[in-house]
Order: sequence, then C-alpha cells, then structure tokens
Amino acid sequence: MKDTIITKQMILIGAMVMSLSTPISALSETPIATRDISNTRLYNFVDIPAEINYSQFGEAGVQLDPRQAGHIISVRRFRKINILIGSTSAKSISIYLGKLSDATLAQEFHHPIDGKIHTYDVIGPELAIVFKGGTPNSSEKVQMWVFLSS
Repeated sequence: MKDTIITKQMILIGAMVMSLSTPISALSETPIATRDISNTRLYNFVDIPAEINYSQFGEAGVQLDPRQAGHIISVRRFRKINILIGSTSAKSISIYLGKLSDATLAQEFHHPIDGKIHTYDVIGPELAIVFKGGTPNSSEKVQMWVFLSS
C-alpha cells in the first residue's frame, strides 16, 4: 500500500516538474497577451505660460523642457504628440519632427493658431515647436500644452 502511495506521489511530482519546465506558450493554444505600458509626458504652460521671444523675423521657438538648452526635445519613447495653443499674437505654428540636433533632416507641419487640439504621429526622434507671424523683436507669454503618449 505504501508503495502505491509513493508511486502516485512520484507521478504527481513528476507531472508538476514537467509542467514547470515546459514553456507556458507550449501548454496553451491561446497566445499570451502582452501589455503596452504607456509612457506619457505633459508640458503644461497653462498654469504658468511659456515666455517666448520673437526674432527680427517674427519667429520664436518654445523651450519645452527647462532642463535642456534650446527648444528641441527627444520624443523617442512616444508615439503621439498632442498640442493645444492658447491666445498668442503669432499667426501660425510649425511642428518639426525628425533629426534636429546638429545636422538637421526633419519634416515641418505648419498650421494656423485655431484653438483646436492637433495630433501628430511621432515620425522622428526629436520635436521642436516654432511660433510664426508674431511681432518682430517682441516677447509674450503663451498658454499652451503638449501631451506626449505611447
């Protein structure tokens, strides 16, 4: 009788060890679902507006990240860019996506300031936003936000 119990326990333990060493995907016909852990970042210039300084040509880049010099940020970890611009003297904005640091190769997306949220697919590693048609050699505070998501 003891031999029979030991044999059943050994079979049970052997089956458990075998199932632990077998990949889960081989045990199931249904593929294992993977989760996309989203990355998000909000550049919020609604509460504290961004200070922009127009050049002699009426153009001004926005420094989105105060920890970085200049107005170029990395968007490598993201898939979508959403932008809303509040009131400004500028007539339009240009969104630049691509390789912007040092030698530049990028695409420009140009649209008027219209109070609508504009969404772009991330198609390059870097982003820059430039206001155009502002009063030359002036500065202003602009309410805006940029929301990056993956």
